[in-house]
Amino acid sequence: MKSIGFVLILLGLGEFYLGEIVIGAFLFFIGGLIARTLSFSLRSSGVLLFASSTAVGLHDGFSAGVIFLMCLGAFLACFRSSRSRSDAADWGIDLGSIDFGSDSDGGFGGD
Repeated sequence: MKSIGFVLILLGLGEFYLGEIVIGAFLFFIGGLIARTLSFSLRSSGVLLFASSTAVGLHDGFSAGVIFLMCLGAFLACFRSSRSRSDAADWGIDLGSIDFGSDSDGGFGGD
């Protein structure tokens, strides 16, 4: 079922590209529900709002309203639901776990 969901997400993104924003948003959301990457939450609505407003901006121009909706979608996408309190559900990279290979010369490979 997950693969069907991902195919629907890709079809939704294709509809965004073709300019069919409403159909693309519907396919994107239904595919996300089937693939279990989206749910009925503030975070999922933010992802959907960000993707939809970006598609509108690409086709009709990035007006102040579209940029506001993109920022609002990005803000809502950063919310953590009570279901996703584990570290595995976070977006981004934990910089504390990366070894930058620094040694006595500062880590830039100098002599």
